[in-house]
Amino acid sequence: MSGRNGADGAQVLGQHDVGAQVADGGWTDHRSWQLVAPGLAESFQIVAYDRRGHSRSRRAGDGPRSVHEDDLAALIQTFDLGPMHVAGSSYGASIALGLAAPRPELVRSLIVHEPPLLGRGVMHDNAELQPILRAIQAQLEAVAHQLRAGDTTGGAERFVEEVTLGPGMWDQLPEQLRQTMVDNAPTFLETMNDPHWADLDVQALSRRPVPLLLTDGDQSPAFLRVIVTELARRVGVADGIQRHTFAGAGHTPQLTHPEQYVDTVRAFLTCGCQVFGPCHATCAYSWISPPSRSRRATLPAGGMTGGSADPSGGVCPKARCGRCTL
Repeated sequence: MSGRNGADGAQVLGQHDVGAQVADGGWTDHRSWQLVAPGLAESFQIVAYDRRGHSRSRRAGDGPRSVHEDDLAALIQTFDLGPMHVAGSSYGASIALGLAAPRPELVRSLIVHEPPLLGRGVMHDNAELQPILRAIQAQLEAVAHQLRAGDTTGGAERFVEEVTLGPGMWDQLPEQLRQTMVDNAPTFLETMNDPHWADLDVQALSRRPVPLLLTDGDQSPAFLRVIVTELARRVGVADGIQRHTFAGAGHTPQLTHPEQYVDTVRAFLTCGCQVFGPCHATCAYSWISPPSRSRRATLPAGGMTGGSADPSGGVCPKARCGRCTL
């Protein structure tokens, strides 16, 4: 199946009314989700695709991040399942966040893992983070220099070992994944040519009505964990955002810890994804809509407690997960 703007080869799993779109990071393609898609497809219709310039979408050529955001929007509209849950890893997480800020009507919830938002909005204007920022920018430029010299294999290996996964990890990756990264290596140069590839309009995102699960791995490079922490602080963790750290995982938990990833995402989507407002003035959790696209529940004065259901079908989280203490 083809997207409208150049994102081709979309894979669809599941036959559910609620859709979830997954966006891969740089260098990879839809196969980076193949270990988690079947588990998620038990509850949702999963749509995975090759981003513009990657693998089966290579003929479309690459482009700035804004074009990838437009492609994602077009795919959501093509499948007519919007608003959709959108999951993204690495650069795919940046794309998902970049789409949700101006187009929240397309996004039902966000699940983002370690977006490399090194630019304006998150890292750029924090003086204390400048040493980290300079160090990672130097590493990225070294990778780009190697690619410009025509050494795509060396550049891909350097990116894995010095930027994202750590020393010795290149040889531990499956051969298919290594070859995919080498084949898609030119897209990294296109990304670096985009002056806004690492920026995010955090103020627009903080005003979004979109629930957000923000994750990292406790084995990930320090700069990625700093970005996640800073992003959570700027957007506002208390404002409908959940944080989760994958134990023992790094930058690709969907590949290294698929069961943990599926369990975490499914728990978020079935218990805390459709947050519309507190069900009680002192309750930390909120009403959840059913899979049908119900509107915001009309809450009676004083709120609701005890797992009560309102006429629109919203259910207090106490009935789902027991976390409400009222």
